[in-house]
Amino acid sequence: MSERVLVDANILLRHLLGDNALHSPAATRFIAEIAVGSYVAIMSDTVVFETIYVLEKQRGLSRSEIHRQLGEIITTPNVELPDKGMSAEVFRRYVERPALSFADCCHIVLARKLSGGRLATFDKAVGKSEGVDWIEPT
Repeated sequence: MSERVLVDANILLRHLLGDNALHSPAATRFIAEIAVGSYVAIMSDTVVFETIYVLEKQRGLSRSEIHRQLGEIITTPNVELPDKGMSAEVFRRYVERPALSFADCCHIVLARKLSGGRLATFDKAVGKSEGVDWIEPT
């Protein structure tokens, strides 16, 4: 049985960015070990959010490039992520709707899953999104 381990964003970032002579190769080896089943990687939503924030806002990667690179990791069978089954739709919205943050896209998909699409928000871009039954408190 594979060891279960919670993976921090810095492991993903060092692997994806290759920006640290010591940590990047170690992170890449660790990701490879996850891929072959030596570990079961548990990733929280906050790890994914932090990774995306750094890649997009601090490193300037495009949303489609983030989706490609991070998607390869999180779709690995040995990666556990809350609501992993929703990640494809979340990433689709994130890539297609530049006005929405990754968190906004998560909230939209969660609203569709948990409340039939009903979402209370003051954010017009979120409220007018496909599949959202917008409730704007007055």
